Amino acid sequence: TMRQREAVNGPIVNAFERQLYAQPVVRYAHSSLLHAGAPFVALSGAGPSLFTLLRTYSDASRVAERLPHDVGVVTLARTLGESGSLPARQIAQALRGRMKR
Repeated sequence: TMRQREAVNGPIVNAFERQLYAQPVVRYAHSSLLHAGAPFVALSGAGPSLFTLLRTYSDASRVAERLPHDVGVVTLARTLGESGSLPARQIAQALRGRMKR
């Protein structure tokens, strides 16, 4: 719900929410994620991709395991870490055109 999202990371607003949540399959995926333990659910871009954020990969795995099989494709991803970490630093350097070869 919007209140849960605001508590996690401020208001997350998506202009396509009303139209996408009118679709039963999107509402089903949203409620399935919440029921599986997601602290909030938000739309990514124009959707209909949904996402949530969890503190650990283990937490994300537990939520994914609790989802019904007919909810759609589930993908788990890790963040890059802090800006000082090697992968994040390499990506930042590459984006700035400073990648050492």
